[in-house]
Amino acid sequence: MSEAHLEVLVRDLLPRLVTSLREMTHDEQTAENIAARACMVVINEVRKGTVFHRPVIAYATTVARRMAIDHWRSAAVRREEPVAEIPEGSRPATAGEPGNGHPGERLEFEELLRIVQKAIGDQRQARIWELHHIWLWKGTEIAETLGISPSTVSRELRRANERARSAPVPLPRREAD
Repeated sequence: MSEAHLEVLVRDLLPRLVTSLREMTHDEQTAENIAARACMVVINEVRKGTVFHRPVIAYATTVARRMAIDHWRSAAVRREEPVAEIPEGSRPATAGEPGNGHPGERLEFEELLRIVQKAIGDQRQARIWELHHIWLWKGTEIAETLGISPSTVSRELRRANERARSAPVPLPRREAD
């Protein structure tokens, strides 16, 4: 694959991964870093001559998801140490500060996803819903990856959306390109 083709591939993958990772991490910089590293892994695989039997976004999503999980696991845990008095110039750590790990947000995201999956009830429909709404996959990519027709993806996604509306959580309103 030529460098021009790789550039087009990255231009397609990078924004989609960043958008999905931003929803997961609630941190723009972390999302961009993980997405860029995932794209580098894809580029290295393409340069090695790896033949993808599914859409490249499937591989990139798996890599990005694993990198996000590794990021959360390696995030430093803040522990409070008792002190006799508060040192001068210190301030409390807040979740909104840059550089904090936000492990609670990851757990919240996973819990919300489980609630939606439970509301959908069907494993394949839940997987299609996740790939479409969370990872921003296109219907044809989902169809090719799962080995079903695009019309089946459309039908299953419609049913999943109907069932997901009964979930007791706010759901994303955006649609994939």
